Formats: sequence, C-alpha cells, structure tokens
Amino acid sequence: MKFHINLLVALLFCLATNLTKAQDQSEAFTPNSTEQTINTPTPEEGKYQEEAIFLKTHFWWGQMYIKNGVEYRVGFNGRLLKKEFEGFPIAQTEFKKYQKKNRNTMIIAVAGATAAVIGWISFNKRAANAPNPDDVLPNSTESTLLLGGLAVEVAAASWGTLSSNNSLHKAIFLRNQALCEGK
Repeated sequence: MKFHINLLVALLFCLATNLTKAQDQSEAFTPNSTEQTINTPTPEEGKYQEEAIFLKTHFWWGQMYIKNGVEYRVGFNGRLLKKEFEGFPIAQTEFKKYQKKNRNTMIIAVAGATAAVIGWISFNKRAANAPNPDDVLPNSTESTLLLGGLAVEVAAASWGTLSSNNSLHKAIFLRNQALCEGK
C-alpha cells in the first residue's frame, strides 16, 4: 500500500511540474502582432546552416545524418559519411578512430555469437545422440562456449558501440567547429 501511495505522489509531482513548465513557456512566448523581426543569417551563418551535419538515430533504419535539412544514411561503418570529413583533418582522424572501433566491435561481437552458437550446437548434437535427451546437461566446455560467447557479445556490443559512437559524435563536433571557425 505504501508503494502505491509513493507512486501516486511521484506521478502527481511529475504532472504538476509539467503543467507549470507548460504555463511558464506559454507566458514566455507572447507574440506582438505589430513587431516582426526576421533573422537573416550572415554569409558565415548561412554556410554553417548549409554545411553542418547532425546525427539522427532511427529505431528501424539506424543512424542517419542531416545536412542542409536533408537526411542521408551513414552507411555500413560510416562508409557514406566519410566524404563529409574531407578537408577537415582533425575530424577525419577522429572519424577513422570511429571506423576502427566500430569494425573491431563488430568482429568481437560476431566471434562471441559464433562461440555461443558452437556451444549450443555441440550440446544439441550430444543430447540428440543420448538415450534420454532430457537427462543430458551441458558439460563445462559447452557451457563455457555458450555463456562466455554471449558475455563477450553483450560486452562488445554495449561497450564497443558506445565507444565508437562517442568517437563519431566527437568527429562531427570537430567538423562543425572547424566549419564554424571558417577553416
């Protein structure tokens, strides 16, 4: 009962917080119909708006980048994004780090998955040849292959992907920064 009361209080607090934020935002924006200001970008800002790239992650289609309001695919291991880093040596170096980390992560994850599949197949073959397959338990080699392969795959997929994506974000930041500085 106490848990339900705490949950209800937390939900009410979140709701009240969101309502006050919405009210603050609506009060902050009060357009004046007599004044209209048009922000025209300077030539440098216009070039930045056209040439800067931003990452976007879709649930189904993976990573994409936006340039001049148009979405493009990043491609396998950043293959389609590589051309955007030409002329930006510092960003290109960081982008190559991203590609290397991403490739190594993929190799380790595939190796882990392969070890897990080999452990599972060897257990199934042994169980199929046993007189009573329900009584067969995995031996230490099969368990090590199966569980170790899964652990390696999960570790590589999580840590390696985070590390490589950090390098990609840094490369894009360095590219946009150099673009902003006019280099």
